[in-house]
Amino acid sequence: MGHGQVAGRVELLEWRLRDLEQTHLAGAHACEDDMRWLVTELRRSRDALLQILARCQDEPESDQLAADVRYLANGCLGLYPPRPTPTAA
Repeated sequence: MGHGQVAGRVELLEWRLRDLEQTHLAGAHACEDDMRWLVTELRRSRDALLQILARCQDEPESDQLAADVRYLANGCLGLYPPRPTPTAA
């Protein structure tokens, strides 16, 4: 992309989705509608997870539920290197 960095997981996923869409738009396959639906659902789900993660990041570190949700959502999205959730002593 010209900015001197390797693309992250988010960008790579979006590029792959676009490749899949383009491959299935040519009409060589009989699954264009199904593929379009699947890609749309995946994008909607990832967007929802991103919004959930953002809401949980606004909560204090002491909120264990928010920490667990942050950990799970980030595990799916891969935005940050994973780190274990703090456990209650």
